Amino acid sequence: MSITKLNQIRDINGYITQENNGLPFSLENQYFTLTVSTVKSVTVPSGNTKSYTAYFEYSDGADVWVLPASSPTLTAPSGTVTATLAQLNPKVRTVLPGQSIQILYANTDSGVTTVSVGISYYANGDI
Repeated sequence: MSITKLNQIRDINGYITQENNGLPFSLENQYFTLTVSTVKSVTVPSGNTKSYTAYFEYSDGADVWVLPASSPTLTAPSGTVTATLAQLNPKVRTVLPGQSIQILYANTDSGVTTVSVGISYYANGDI
């Protein structure tokens, strides 16, 4: 499969800004549904790149936790403050080819039992 390279445009001051980056459609995508309280494990595509920029999308109002590792097992948050690598609804993250990512839909009191998740991968400038 071909890899879509991430080419970012800079503004007049040299800063990369989201408004200036109309992303092309990626050729590396993963889309799936999550059932409440069930952990889904996905693997970042392998490719001829050192890293990808992953763009995450979620159904509106979904509380989706993402853990960039296969261990420890991702669990729903509780009332106790806990140190974790998991993040709530991340938008954009750098990931490695073949990396395992755990994803959990944890919004048990919303009445919605499934949500949609999409991940689009763009190869960084190190192809």
